Amino acid sequence: LNISLAASLLHAIGANDKTAAILGGALDVATAQDDVEWQLRALWAMWSYRHNVDHHASDALAERFRSVAHRTGDPADALVGDRLLGSTRHYAGDQATARHHIERVLALYVAPADQRHDRWFHHNQRVLSQAVLARILLVLGHVEQARDTALACLEAAQDAGQKLAQCFVLGEAVCPVQIMTGDFAAAERSVAMFTELATRHSMNLWRSLAPCLDGALKIRRGAFAEGTARLGTALATFGATGLMIRRAEFLGVLAEGLAGTGNTAEA
Repeated sequence: LNISLAASLLHAIGANDKTAAILGGALDVATAQDDVEWQLRALWAMWSYRHNVDHHASDALAERFRSVAHRTGDPADALVGDRLLGSTRHYAGDQATARHHIERVLALYVAPADQRHDRWFHHNQRVLSQAVLARILLVLGHVEQARDTALACLEAAQDAGQKLAQCFVLGEAVCPVQIMTGDFAAAERSVAMFTELATRHSMNLWRSLAPCLDGALKIRRGAFAEGTARLGTALATFGATGLMIRRAEFLGVLAEGLAGTGNTAEA
């Protein structure tokens, strides 16, 4: 119940001290009972929280997840830990290690027949791994591969009817890759799709990200005044969610917009 509550709070409100305390209590109970399944579920939820708030702390949680996962005897469980490590190392700037972990998941992961990973972790592990790989490929300069990978994982999430995964893929991979590579017409469609999906399903965490992406798109298209106003306002709302992992990315684009309007000192 605590894990479900924390996951709901994270998606509905964002990261806050209450979420952290609830997850910490859940992990303490699971550890005290030596319940491997619930330790993994609690560690995954705690990692999701920490990764978005302070990704340095999430690295140790990913390693702990892999250590506990090896006790189940199913390699698929430990491979989820590789996905967590890959995501953490990507944002830490270690793209070679990140790519190793993510490609290991894509090469070896087979979803358990009992669908427990869908219940435990709420996401398709292959889809999320592809989304992270798209980001890694873009940073490494493989532009076309990044675009193709991002669109492929969106299609997979749509085919599976997984709305939460679709939001993740659009917000983390498809929209950023299209914006950063200058594919503006496609990015406009993707941002609109992302906004509609997050709004219709009351995913407030993702809904607060949508105007940030819209503002970034406008700035990259050269609509500096409109984009700067949009992104500046959106960042205040996005900051209220407590999620820090994308903040630097958008502050950089906001600086570009401010410089484009002639506000060089503020930029």
